[in-house]
Amino acid sequence: MNVRTLSDLIEETNELVDLFLKNGNVGINPSALGLDQRAGYDLFISEENDCIGVQGEHATRSLMYYGGFEYVNEEHVTRVGDWTFFSADCDRVRTCIERFLDKQDGEETEE
Repeated sequence: MNVRTLSDLIEETNELVDLFLKNGNVGINPSALGLDQRAGYDLFISEENDCIGVQGEHATRSLMYYGGFEYVNEEHVTRVGDWTFFSADCDRVRTCIERFLDKQDGEETEE
């Protein structure tokens, strides 16, 4: 059996999530979700449009405070390594994702 430390496990988890989210995806600016610019840095929406992910404790706190995500019930929040995911099962999160998708549809229509 390969013995690992908790730090090793967290590091491996972060690397896997980074690969999963950042492979071909670009971080989304909070204003693209209709949020205050101070709500974070790079936010990620899953391919299935079912959650918003943010990396790091500071970024998570900013999203919660400036983005109003402090009102998201814990049942809709999942933490994996340094990442925090907010489920679109919550109205607040779903509304932000819908705003982003609507803006994307509008840009494609203009072209």
